[in-house]
Amino acid sequence: MCAIVYFSANKTITISDVAQDEVIAGAEAGETQGAENIENASNILTSADTANELTFSDEDSDKEYLIIPVPVKTEADDITIENHYMDRELYILVNGAEEEFYKNGENVISGNRTNITDGTFDIVKGDVRLRLSMNGVYEYKTVLENDCLYITFYNPKELYDKVIVIDPACGGGDTGVINTEVAASSSINASKSELAEKDITLAVAKALKEKLDAEDNLKVYYTRMDDTDPSEDMRTALANDSKADAYIRIEVSGDSDTSLYGITTKYNDEYFIPGFGNVELSDLMESSVTTAVKGRALGLKKATNEDITLLKMTVPSCSVMVGCINNKQEAILLSREDYIEKIAQGLYDGIIKIGAE
Repeated sequence: MCAIVYFSANKTITISDVAQDEVIAGAEAGETQGAENIENASNILTSADTANELTFSDEDSDKEYLIIPVPVKTEADDITIENHYMDRELYILVNGAEEEFYKNGENVISGNRTNITDGTFDIVKGDVRLRLSMNGVYEYKTVLENDCLYITFYNPKELYDKVIVIDPACGGGDTGVINTEVAASSSINASKSELAEKDITLAVAKALKEKLDAEDNLKVYYTRMDDTDPSEDMRTALANDSKADAYIRIEVSGDSDTSLYGITTKYNDEYFIPGFGNVELSDLMESSVTTAVKGRALGLKKATNEDITLLKMTVPSCSVMVGCINNKQEAILLSREDYIEKIAQGLYDGIIKIGAE
């Protein structure tokens, strides 16, 4: 969790801010968020409460910010914003607000709606939740003043020096490749007696997130942080719409040759990006991960028709295949938490070098 701080009229306002990956991660860990437990986020995401349409006004449309009225005496601690970037939605939770406040056009949303397509509100655990649908991937700054919440939207590259998208392959019903002879460690998946690609890639992404969260001026988006399977179009759109400096997919090789082991990367050779492109990113990531795990580099491979996300990317992209699951010795390594950490370290080392030269 981070806090968005905005300065207005010599007054500093702090609003609790949670990204989509932090909503899920926090709910799993039971972390606290302000006065409320972030575990409520899981209930928020599955709420079946009836949604009501928000009322918008064209007033002050020439401003740079969106204006959302809030009940009198609402304080910064009463508001939490969740950026559900994969769904292109912004959740605004107003503790203590009543449903009638936004009903029947009593209090309308005004200001600059360039980034907002529509909005609804409902009640979750007694508090009002506003859901704003966005037409892209955005970051924002906020200020709470005069009983209004002001939100200014930005393209990610306007606020961060580097934007990265991490895509743990598979998820949900798509297990990816499986080794039934090797069991996953409890840190990867305590409920399975087999080793599945979807669990390995997610474990690597979570370990990588812990390292990247400490970096300033770096924004990292994750296509998933739980056992879900976003569509290939959603994964692709996140990278392209955010104009990421790099899209890095995490995969596991299911090559039938059981003697094969090592690290390889795939790239789209049909989409040329001058300077730092697909080839350069692939080479950097393969070298970094191979060095970190003290393993074997199998070399770069061209993407095939099955690599849908890579073929649709308009930003530097690659898929890092972090090991061969059908090689028993490498499968055992992929089942271990310490080896997952080494893979994550290699990815981290490569990401830090992007744009450094």
